[in-house]
Amino acid sequence: MGFQLGVEIDKSRIAWLYDSEEDEAKSVKLTTVVDNQTNAKISFHIKKNGKREILGTETISVAPLSAAGSPLIDIVPNIDGRYFEYRIYLDGRLLKSGSIDIKKYIVNRKPLLIALISIIAVLTAAILLFIFYPGIKAQFKPETPKPAIEQKEEQKQAETAAEEPAEPKSGPEIPNYEVKITYTENQVANSCSVYFAPDSAKLTTRTISGLEEFIKALPAEGDFEKGNFKLQIRGHCAKYGTEEGRAELSKERAMNVYNFLKTRWGIEAESIITGAGASEPITLKRKEQHLNRRVDIKVDGLITIINKTEH
Repeated sequence: MGFQLGVEIDKSRIAWLYDSEEDEAKSVKLTTVVDNQTNAKISFHIKKNGKREILGTETISVAPLSAAGSPLIDIVPNIDGRYFEYRIYLDGRLLKSGSIDIKKYIVNRKPLLIALISIIAVLTAAILLFIFYPGIKAQFKPETPKPAIEQKEEQKQAETAAEEPAEPKSGPEIPNYEVKITYTENQVANSCSVYFAPDSAKLTTRTISGLEEFIKALPAEGDFEKGNFKLQIRGHCAKYGTEEGRAELSKERAMNVYNFLKTRWGIEAESIITGAGASEPITLKRKEQHLNRRVDIKVDGLITIINKTEH
């Protein structure tokens, strides 16, 4: 059985760094989860045979203070033999590095191979001895037939034993079960919009609450065997300021939402992040411009679920 290595920040959703079955390590981007956060606790996890445990933790400083979703924290992993090595970057600057011994989680197949080779060698030697040494063959010659009197006596004993009733078998009868495995494919289609303050890309408390509710409606890790997702995020703003400024602000809003979803949802998805500026308003009324300061999110996909039943 293989194992997986993952990382989380401040008890959020775990993002997986390495799968021993694929033998491929990949870097992960994390972000802060609350406004004006000064420190972040990063935990490294390992999952094997369905069980998960913490390998170690690192606490980093994320100064200067900023809104949730920034700065960017990159975790770069590497597997070197029995050691899991990691480097932590803050906005491209190396903060910390370390390594963890994972020898006890790695299956060593070399002793099994040596044992199998030894068994094959012993069997081969026995076959050669049997073929080339007549003395060994003689031990396997059929026995000399017994005298007729002894054969009749043994036949009489066998007939007497057959006439005696057999003792009933004890113990309950053990039923046989057959496990049937089927696969179900389900479509995923979820969408929502979250809103922002004027001239700001900051994730407010209301924005974060809306995103967390949206994540609850999405498939989580462990809900499916295989999944293929497409994530579309499009930012918008009100009809104020310059066209260039509106385009930049709408794209920044979309990127902050993307970073939050990637950290909290933690599922790999083909992602398209765009900013529409003020070109796609919901309303043109001046008193309703708050409805245009938004980010639209859409998740489509197909998941495969395993169903097991006993017959």
